[in-house]
Amino acid sequence: MNSMKMGIVIGLLCGAVALAAGLSASPGDYLVASELLGKAGLESGWQVNLPMKPNEKIDNLYVYDNYLYVLTTQNFLFSIDRATGQVRSLLQLAVPGLPVLPPMHFDNKSVFLVGQEMKVFDPAFGQVTETITLKNLGGNYGGIARNQKYAYVCGSDNRLYAYTAGEGIRVFMVSADNDSPIYSVIASEMQVWFSTLAGNVIAMDSDTGRKAWQFNLSGPMKAPLVLDQGYIYAAGLDTKLYKLNSMIGTQVWEKPFFAGDKVEMPLTMGKMCVYLYTVNTGVYAVDKETGKAVWNLPQGYAVLAEHGSRVYVYVKPGILSVMDNTERKEQLSINAARVNRVAVNMVDSWVYLGSDKGHVQAARPIEPKPQSAQSK
Repeated sequence: MNSMKMGIVIGLLCGAVALAAGLSASPGDYLVASELLGKAGLESGWQVNLPMKPNEKIDNLYVYDNYLYVLTTQNFLFSIDRATGQVRSLLQLAVPGLPVLPPMHFDNKSVFLVGQEMKVFDPAFGQVTETITLKNLGGNYGGIARNQKYAYVCGSDNRLYAYTAGEGIRVFMVSADNDSPIYSVIASEMQVWFSTLAGNVIAMDSDTGRKAWQFNLSGPMKAPLVLDQGYIYAAGLDTKLYKLNSMIGTQVWEKPFFAGDKVEMPLTMGKMCVYLYTVNTGVYAVDKETGKAVWNLPQGYAVLAEHGSRVYVYVKPGILSVMDNTERKEQLSINAARVNRVAVNMVDSWVYLGSDKGHVQAARPIEPKPQSAQSK
């Protein structure tokens, strides 16, 4: 490592240490008390109280690999070590008021789309290491995906654009046959899948944009597509959840899952279940194999993590429920009245809770203590 790079690394480490100093909270200030967490089979790992400007609040929490990202309403990004609670870096991604899309992750980095700029954030260094201007992009509608060659962006003009990943040069563009707005996109090295507000799911060749197949839902769509183990999951305003073969676009389940209400929010992919939320029916756990409901929590809002058969679910306003996928019912719930921001974590079993005032708490499942030889 040359002296310049060494200086950058040392500077970042020193800055992170200085930032983290004084941020740790005492147990008496925890968002959820240790006693309550214990009833849910959890223990507090750490809590930090992030410095916030007047009128600034936490906007979103994102889990990526070993990091927890905290994005504020002023577009400041905190990167936190998920295991220790150490704040690794703080930077401003964009000026306040400019929309910042949820990150997509590729090649051990996170990509944020801000206006016409694709900002590549490397959590290991705590810096935006690359800013790529996407030329001739009039505006984006909300979706971005990457593979080794290209970045695919949903344009505000009902087009999906393919740009070279390194230079941001536009290579080709496609549209739906009905010219419906394209809002969601997923990419692999071979294929790209995108969805339209009209309810079309379309697959195309990743290099040429040539259509491979199209599947039409029975109504409009808003929820982003999800690719999981070779299958596309698509949910619509027709109140249904579909599982499609990603290569040929055929339905896998005997019939779509009926949620009883419009599905507008992102799906959460668990080990055995896909979780969905609707305003009027709450959270459903749907078996990936059968497409049948495992359980329903009518007041549920978001699935936070899984631990074995246990599922931790945030219930508005301020309740943490524990569901069981084996028993197919709720086990218990605890008071989490100070919590109004949460992260979805399907990487491991840690639960991340926050408040809009800048408090972030991490809790982990209590593991049974190994028996000593004497106790045996």
